[in-house]
Amino acid sequence: MRRRVPFWLALTLVLGIGMGLAIYWSVLTHWLPVDGSAVPNSDERTSLTVAPGISAPKHTWTFEARERGAILASPLVAGDRLYVPVIRDIGKGTSGGALYCLDRHTGKRIWRFDDGGHMQQTFSSPCLANGKLYLGEGMHEDFHCKLYCLDAATGRKCWDFPTAGHVESSPCVAENCVFFGAGDDGVYCLDAVTGRRRWRFGGDIHVDTSPAVIGQRLYAGAGTSVAHRKTEVFALDIGDGQVLWRTPTDLPVWGAPTVDGGKVFVGLGNGRLLVHPEHPAGEVLCLDAATGKQLWRWHGTEAVFDQPAVDRDHVYFGARNGVCYCVERTNGQVRWQTDLGSPIIAAPRLGDHRVYAVASAGRLCRLDAVNGRLDWSMNLAVDAHSQPRAISMPAVVSAADNGHDSIYLGFELVAPTGSTALLYAVRD
Repeated sequence: MRRRVPFWLALTLVLGIGMGLAIYWSVLTHWLPVDGSAVPNSDERTSLTVAPGISAPKHTWTFEARERGAILASPLVAGDRLYVPVIRDIGKGTSGGALYCLDRHTGKRIWRFDDGGHMQQTFSSPCLANGKLYLGEGMHEDFHCKLYCLDAATGRKCWDFPTAGHVESSPCVAENCVFFGAGDDGVYCLDAVTGRRRWRFGGDIHVDTSPAVIGQRLYAGAGTSVAHRKTEVFALDIGDGQVLWRTPTDLPVWGAPTVDGGKVFVGLGNGRLLVHPEHPAGEVLCLDAATGKQLWRWHGTEAVFDQPAVDRDHVYFGARNGVCYCVERTNGQVRWQTDLGSPIIAAPRLGDHRVYAVASAGRLCRLDAVNGRLDWSMNLAVDAHSQPRAISMPAVVSAADNGHDSIYLGFELVAPTGSTALLYAVRD
C-alpha cells in the first residue's frame, strides 16, 4: 500500500528544488559567460563609501572575459580604445594568454588576439607606438617566451621575437627601438619595425622590471631567480647597451623605475606579491640619474613592488602592508600614510590633487594628495561566491573639458568554480 506524501511536504520539496535550480543557474550564468562582454553597473556588485562634501564616483560598466582566468597586467588606454591583457585558464593546471581590444566608453570587444591559442600567460602591459602594440608573455615559472608586435587597429601579428626567459616586463619604445626585460635573459633592444635584435645586456641578473628610457639612457633593475641572485639598479646606453652605472641594492628590484628631474625613484622588496616572508622588508630609493649615487632611502617593513608616482614635491607608493605612502621628494620623509586594509601591489596613479590606489582585496580608493584623507572607496568585488585579487595598476584618463577622471581596473575573482577575469570602468 502506497503512502500519500503530505501536501505541505510536497510543496516544500518543490520550492526547495526550484530555489536550488535558481541559485545554481545564477552561479552558472555568472561564472560561465558565453563570450567576452560588457555589462552595466549593478549597485549589488559595489560597496561605496564617500566623505562629506565629495561627489560620488560612478561604476559605468564591467567587462567579463569569455574565458576563465584573471587580469593581472595593467590596461592601456589609447584614444577611444582600451587594450587589456588577460590570463586564460586552459585547464589541467595550465594557463595561456590573450589580448583584448575594447571600446573604452562601452567595454564592447573590438578584437582579440591569442596567437592561435599558443600565447602564454601574461603579466606584461602593452606599449603602443606608431600604430603597433608591443607585449610580452610569460610569468616567473615560464621560459622560452616571446615579445609580440601587433597591428593596433586589427590585432594582426606583425612579428614575434623568442627569448630564453619570460617577459613580465612591459616594453617601451624610443628611437625606433623596443626595449624590454626578459627575466634570466637580461634586457633586449630590438628594431621596432622588423623585430631584429640590436643588442642584449645579460650576465648574472634577472630583469622583470619595465625599463624607463629617458634621452639616450635606459634605467632598470634586477630581481632574483633560482639562477641569479644579484640585485641592483642600472643605467645603459640605448645605442649599444653599454653600462653607464650599476648601483647594488640590499633587496630585489621588481618595480619599474620612475625617472624625473634628474632623479631615479624605484621600489624594492623581498618575498612574493601576496606572501609575507619571515622577515619582510621594503625600500624606495632615490638615485642620481647621471651617476647612480644614492640620494636618500625610505626603509619600510614591507615590499614596494611597483612603480612610484611622483609630482613636483612628493613621491607616492603602496606597500604589501596595505599602506599607501606619500614622502617628500627631497629627502624621503613621510608626509602622510593611509591604510587601505589589504596588501597594495599595484602602483598608485595621480589625478588633479588626487591619488587613486587599489588594495588587493578589491578596494579602489581616491585619496587627497595633500593629506592622504580618504575621499571615497569602492569595493568593486562584492560577491558572495568570490574572493577578489586586484594587483593590476589602474589606468586613469583625465577629461580636461569636464574635470572628471575615468579609471579602468583589472581584477581576478576567485570562486569555487574557477577564476573570472573582469575589468571595471569607473567615472570619478
